[in-house]
Amino acid sequence: MNRAGRFVKFLILILTVVLYSFSFAQDLKNIMSPSLRHKLQMLKADDTQGIYKNNSDKEFINIFINTEHPERLSQNGIRISTAAGNIATARISISQLKLLSQIPGIESVDAAAMCNPMLDISIKDIGVDKLHSGVSGTSYTGKNVIIGIADYGIDWTNRDFITNDNKSRILFIWDQTDKAGPAPSAGYGTEFTNSQINDALANHYLNIGGKDYSGHGTHVAGIAAGNGRAAGNSMDDSVYVGMAPEADLIIVKLADNGIVPSSNICDAASYIFEKARQLGKPAVVNISFGTQRGPHNGTSDYEKYMDNLLSGEKGRAIVVAAGNDGQRPIHFTGELSNGEPSPTLDDSAVVEFSVDCISENVEDYVSFDIWSIDYTALQIKVTTPKGEVVGPVKDQGDYKFDTDSGTVYLTIGKPSETSSDVEMLLTISDSRTQNGFVDNLYQGKWKLTFYGNAGQFHGWLYDTSVSAHISDNYSNDYLVAEPGNSMFTIAVGAYVSRTEWPSLFSDPWGPGDITAGDICHFSSPGPSLSEFWQKPTITAPGEYIVSSLSSFVHYSPDYHYIATDSVHYAMRGTSMAAPHVTGAIALFFEKNPNLSASQVKSAIIYGAQNDVLQGEYWDPVWGFGKFDAFKSMQGIRMQVIDENSRIIPEKFTVSNAFPNPFNSTSNIIVKIPENGVKFPVNMYFSVYSIRGRKVFSSFKKISTSGETRIVWNTSENLNSIPPSGIYIYKVSIKNQIITGKMLLIK
Repeated sequence: MNRAGRFVKFLILILTVVLYSFSFAQDLKNIMSPSLRHKLQMLKADDTQGIYKNNSDKEFINIFINTEHPERLSQNGIRISTAAGNIATARISISQLKLLSQIPGIESVDAAAMCNPMLDISIKDIGVDKLHSGVSGTSYTGKNVIIGIADYGIDWTNRDFITNDNKSRILFIWDQTDKAGPAPSAGYGTEFTNSQINDALANHYLNIGGKDYSGHGTHVAGIAAGNGRAAGNSMDDSVYVGMAPEADLIIVKLADNGIVPSSNICDAASYIFEKARQLGKPAVVNISFGTQRGPHNGTSDYEKYMDNLLSGEKGRAIVVAAGNDGQRPIHFTGELSNGEPSPTLDDSAVVEFSVDCISENVEDYVSFDIWSIDYTALQIKVTTPKGEVVGPVKDQGDYKFDTDSGTVYLTIGKPSETSSDVEMLLTISDSRTQNGFVDNLYQGKWKLTFYGNAGQFHGWLYDTSVSAHISDNYSNDYLVAEPGNSMFTIAVGAYVSRTEWPSLFSDPWGPGDITAGDICHFSSPGPSLSEFWQKPTITAPGEYIVSSLSSFVHYSPDYHYIATDSVHYAMRGTSMAAPHVTGAIALFFEKNPNLSASQVKSAIIYGAQNDVLQGEYWDPVWGFGKFDAFKSMQGIRMQVIDENSRIIPEKFTVSNAFPNPFNSTSNIIVKIPENGVKFPVNMYFSVYSIRGRKVFSSFKKISTSGETRIVWNTSENLNSIPPSGIYIYKVSIKNQIITGKMLLIK
């Protein structure tokens, strides 16, 4: 071959390598969610050619991997922690990210969200005392049922979790923070067994991990399952008894304190259910942690993972705290029209937020998660307190803008195959340098201006290192923290159950300014952005709750809040409300260990005290009402298991659309059976374009059995008259969904 031929061959080889590198980078970026790209951007990772170089072998990230073939991950060198259905969790180095683009079948990779904790009389308030005493003919205390607590650990020496023969009720402790091992199958942390705990108790050792230094985890566990035996100062041990005093416990310590990756919480729930499966017992998991990052509609990997753990399973339930963000100005929503800011919703296309104070020698930041709904082509412009302007920016990508008021990091995603919503992440922080950062995040009012085609958007100030709040056009709704917006989880808000208690300071003592029976001011309100279910589910006692005090706490508790027996403590939060429901579900499982998560949820709805709803079926603050464990147990006996009608309907039927094809109007007949239905039931109807954009939706409350006609008149769609083409329609009642196709020809 002559020199010219060899040169051409060399050029072809170089071009092939370049094209392969370009394709590799594109493939990797295509499967990364906006939140993962934004996280990598904040980690100062260099994504040139799709290979992340900065600290690539030292910096680990927690991720969700959406794939139909989780087994392929381990086959290709990615160690997964746990998997539920098509969602797997993993903790990998940044350099390993490039491996993911080489594994076929991966739909997406998402960064784990960082979750915060949701920080006697209450037993009687919800009727659990009647279940303990056997008013209904049988006493229920949680025997042969497992309560799993994923929290900051537990005081395993506390006698509230020890039987009369001095044996621990804790079957396992998985300390995710302990690196000594042996680790469970998830591959990290250390597992401690019941025999190890009992040996430590008998010999007064303190060599067992999982210690609760914050007091939060022990308090939560005491509400759900404390037996009252720790009572001191000659107090009767029947005073501070939890919901299920004879239930077994499995404890997962997530951290000593502070924030926790959502993937670790998923691993904890999976671990608890797997242990319960091996032991042949039903289990209910309590999660008092949540995040405002996410779409708030059940479609995030975090929430889908939870639903996958419960779907089709019996003897499983997950209870989550709704959140403590009520009245906090951290959410905004707006509508756009004709490409300009609209006066709709008080001109909410312009949102102002304030950075109230900054700190020196600490990297300051504020972070927003913004979602445009149904293909709203959202653009954003940022105006600093000094009047500097960034944007408008509209195209998918990762952006960085340096200003005198701080650095603006912006990541814009795109619609997926399963969702027409688009995520945008915005972080404004001190400007970084090679040697650290410059303290230049500017204090004062910032302005976000949104542009785009007609549609709606929502945003949450989900993370900040400084005092900051939305100062103009904030909205006190859509604040139920993830994973509480998922279909099968039970999201619990909080109400005031007591205003004072006997304390070491005085008997009684209370902080004042609260009224028993009122909703707690901090309880996060709904609704969910899902079309098919609403959150919160229920409210339970959350202010103030006296429960077990950890002896390992690293602070001196305020003696105003310490009960007179000196070993129980008053706290408040939806973190305290959730374990009331968790413990009561253990009693339900004692009655019927084969209940599904949907059946448990519907029994809770059936038993709800709905006098607070003022005639409504559901309320964004109260959910379906106040939790009533005694009446819910009656629902269990009656097998009342449908969320909408409170009795499950037989499967409804839907006719084919007619006429089909059609020119302007088409009809569908829905038939509701007579047997097993208690009316009214709620029916939802939606129409989507072939690309997944919603063009029409309606809701109807059906009061009688028989046939109901649904009519779609194309002139009544959401935005504009739809063009000719194929459309997907969806009819849903509770969790039953039937879909079909129709062809519009003009």
